[in-house]
Amino acid sequence: MRRPWSQHKQTTLFAIFFVCALAGMLLLTRIKEKESVINPFTLQAVSFLEGRFDIPIKTLLEKHNKNSVDFVQHKNKYYFPLPPAVSVLLIPFIFLFGITYAAPILHYLLIILAAYFAYLFFKRRGLDANTAKWLVYGLMFGSAFFGVCIFIGYVYVSHLLAVTLAFAALYEREGRDRPWVIGSLTALTCATRSTAGLAMILFFGVSELLIKNDWRQKIKRLTVFFLPIICVSSVLLWFNFARFGNVLDFGYKTSILTMHPEHENREKYGLFHPYYIGQNIWYNFLNPVRPYATGGWNVDPRGINFFIVGPIFLWLLALRGWTRDRLAAVITVAVTLVILLCYYCTGAVQYGTRYFCDFLPFLFLLLADVFKQQPLDRIVQLVLIGSAGINLFLANILRMKY
Repeated sequence: MRRPWSQHKQTTLFAIFFVCALAGMLLLTRIKEKESVINPFTLQAVSFLEGRFDIPIKTLLEKHNKNSVDFVQHKNKYYFPLPPAVSVLLIPFIFLFGITYAAPILHYLLIILAAYFAYLFFKRRGLDANTAKWLVYGLMFGSAFFGVCIFIGYVYVSHLLAVTLAFAALYEREGRDRPWVIGSLTALTCATRSTAGLAMILFFGVSELLIKNDWRQKIKRLTVFFLPIICVSSVLLWFNFARFGNVLDFGYKTSILTMHPEHENREKYGLFHPYYIGQNIWYNFLNPVRPYATGGWNVDPRGINFFIVGPIFLWLLALRGWTRDRLAAVITVAVTLVILLCYYCTGAVQYGTRYFCDFLPFLFLLLADVFKQQPLDRIVQLVLIGSAGINLFLANILRMKY
């Protein structure tokens, strides 16, 4: 009969594997010489400080390695199309650390905050400390979140902020459950990544509707929840009008794009179209990591199988029973996934499937419920350790190429 591991041994072994994986991640996040450009969110933040929304072409060429890809040219001015929450958040970091280091420091800080709020959420969800720590390990080193942690030089920071806000909102909901706090965090997410914001609206909205309260109480809570979202959405629509003269023009459709066939497909089918579903299913769920005939591994920057990066999600098949949160999470993931599968681009350059970060916290909510029903045993721990090692190995191959 095997003797159970002592708590001290489990903690020590976890600390060893966590520190090793974290060290590997930090080595991967080093900024290469060709990446030594100013983050586009930082450029936008500087423009905000100068009282303008466009980014001067001189600044763009000097600070961004003469690269205007993903920017929008409108009436001889250049704009960055992504929602502005990251840029606004970067303003105090620019004052404290300068324009070169503001975004990298925020990047590392958000990794820490995402892990912190995830751990607090798992604990409030009813998991013991050991299980909560291993799920945080899975988040950081065995999921799509890992892929946005290792790229520090571009738009990946927006995914980190969206994941952090989502876990903070889930933590709040498991505790004091104040709709104005959850609504404010959701509103900030809408101003960070539109699909991540939509995912939060779906989850908290559907979950609220499924509560067995009287309708007056539901309407009151939903009104308080949606008020900050409506306010922030109004500002975003005004932001579009100020830049492009159209409240519904976010700039994505006319952004400068050099990837092929993405450019031709966007011109022919638009941003969203069922035509893209087949290619997106391939890159997100089927695309393997293949060895070259000449040696080495082909890690596709357009995306690789979601379950290769995060095999822990196969344990979702073990979930039994339905609650309002589980139903809301499944609806949220399904709706957001359909939207992303209809999008013209997979998210390249990336390791894994970075767009899936938009609904990743809700998958971890379901995983937390799985491990409330059954223990997170040594087999699961070994899978998490193995996936971390594989991800570090494959991501290093990709980072050497890009």
